[in-house]
Amino acid sequence: MNTINTTTINGDMTLNEWMDYLMSSERILSARRNTIRNLKERYKHNIQEILGEKILSKITPLECQEVLNKMYEQGYAATTMSLTRSVMHNIFENALGYNIISINPVTRFVKCPFRPKNTQVVLSMSEHTKLIDYLNNNDFIYACQVRFILQTGLRIGELIALKWEDVDFNKRKIHIRATMEYVPALERFVRSEPKSYSGKRTIDLTTEAINCLQVHYLKDVKFIGTEFGDFVFLNDSGKPIKLTTYDQGLRRLAKRCGIKTFSMHALRRTFATRCAESGMMANILQAVMGHSDISTTLRYYVKATDEQTAIELGRFDDYMKNAIQFPQPFMGARI
Repeated sequence: MNTINTTTINGDMTLNEWMDYLMSSERILSARRNTIRNLKERYKHNIQEILGEKILSKITPLECQEVLNKMYEQGYAATTMSLTRSVMHNIFENALGYNIISINPVTRFVKCPFRPKNTQVVLSMSEHTKLIDYLNNNDFIYACQVRFILQTGLRIGELIALKWEDVDFNKRKIHIRATMEYVPALERFVRSEPKSYSGKRTIDLTTEAINCLQVHYLKDVKFIGTEFGDFVFLNDSGKPIKLTTYDQGLRRLAKRCGIKTFSMHALRRTFATRCAESGMMANILQAVMGHSDISTTLRYYVKATDEQTAIELGRFDDYMKNAIQFPQPFMGARI
């Protein structure tokens, strides 16, 4: 895509030309870093090939639908298709707002082909126990990070961004002030604000979490004074660790433990599930997890396991039997 003269902006320009202008506008440049990244990536990988050279004002809903249909054929996840549709809608909505087009072609009839979402992985208590038992008796390069997320529920970006200045050993707390990720296009790690206001929070540390930090401090004390020496979790070269690197290691770890494959984010969901199972109040769990909406806590992160469901129903059964006099169970079969 090439830079264009703003005097030529009209409905006869191509979508590529409109994107050139849009990406240089103050409205886009003032957006959050993740928003800009998603816009660029989804346009480059999914939208541009089909719509890029088409005339902006002549793009139809069927052509927009073609973008999503091709993604479905290529095996994209439902969440990625939904994100692409949102990006497409916003691109045309900006053009509509500037009166460059008269209608947004991403209408309500442009839909993502149905693909069942992957079941969110949460480790059961027995799998959780197997994992910890393995880490207690075997070496694993990311053992401290695994243990720490299972004790704090941090997002992976928050774990990567954590600095020693965010740790208060005396008060047994950590302060979550940022998130960090590796950006391939920039070939470097980028540290930014948490994904929402609620993401900035203070978390009390368990004894296990304190032990993890103390062990890791002794391991990485040699990196103090280096480029990333003020960060908590580094690799053997003194650099932050990419999410993909973590998840590759966890796949190997799951196989060694004899449990289902899981990711770093699954550890966060497992932490939330254990908190709920232990009786933690939902609003407290929401604050610990850093969710702006409590429905997110309940819907996406707290998953009742089969084991806990059986236990809770057993408690309910005992409670009802003590509260109400039921007739004796009928042991035979009526005809």
